[in-house]
Amino acid sequence: MDIVWSWEAQETTEAEFSYEITLYSGKLKVVLIDPEGALTTLAECDSPGELNAQESISLEKGESRIKLVAGEDTRFDIQLGMTEGSFTELGF
Repeated sequence: MDIVWSWEAQETTEAEFSYEITLYSGKLKVVLIDPEGALTTLAECDSPGELNAQESISLEKGESRIKLVAGEDTRFDIQLGMTEGSFTELGF
């Protein structure tokens, strides 16, 4: 799926990340990709329902990205928030 957020950090920074997800069908993951390409799962839904949280995450110096990864025929609503960087429109 799509990269939905990115930010070029000048130094290691703490940021507040929040999400509200309603999963209707399928599976969905929200992953953080650090500047070295390592993945961290921020949220994971594998059964219908609602999931929401707010947490502080460390963003390393360099470009970090958030990507949505979903199974085929996955249906969901999502709201994401981050104190740094910018979000892009989903293209599906």
